[in-house]
Amino acid sequence: MTVASILTSVLLVFNSNEGTTSAVGDYPSAIGEAKCVVLDATANVQYEGQQLSYTWLFEDGSEAEGLSVEKCFDELGTYRATLTVTEDATGAQVDEAPVEIAIRSEAELNVKQVPQEDGTYQLAGNLEFSDANTEIKYYWDIDGSYHVGDAPEELVEAGTSVRLLAKFTYDGKPTQLAKTVTIGE
Repeated sequence: MTVASILTSVLLVFNSNEGTTSAVGDYPSAIGEAKCVVLDATANVQYEGQQLSYTWLFEDGSEAEGLSVEKCFDELGTYRATLTVTEDATGAQVDEAPVEIAIRSEAELNVKQVPQEDGTYQLAGNLEFSDANTEIKYYWDIDGSYHVGDAPEELVEAGTSVRLLAKFTYDGKPTQLAKTVTIGE
């Protein structure tokens, strides 16, 4: 049994819904900023009867001991770690495997900008969200002109300030995210 096969159930824990990122005005543009994960390889360990140590080495130089460890990160992103299995009696390395850890927000609002031939932009709301079954309503403020729907009907000039509000249900509660962008930047 190799560590690589042990790690099949270790990865990608989405963030909890604590905190916010990129606060804009009265609503955040993303939710789920808790950046701690539990890496747990205990479910698949088959080194029965052996006295082994398990060490997680993270790319920031920190270490954690054990089959199940918690690690917190300062920023959203993709990180690497290595799980090393060592025999206690001899100190010999039994196995080692790299691990990729993705820390992502659970829901993030973006304004998709598609450049047109005449220099204007077609806009569309984009809520990256793990629950694809929820209804999302978009509300647009384009320099004081208001629109409702996934995308405004009009094309927008570069340099225009646009504010997008998305309303949806998150964790059983009505939730709003907002994002303000300058088109073309």
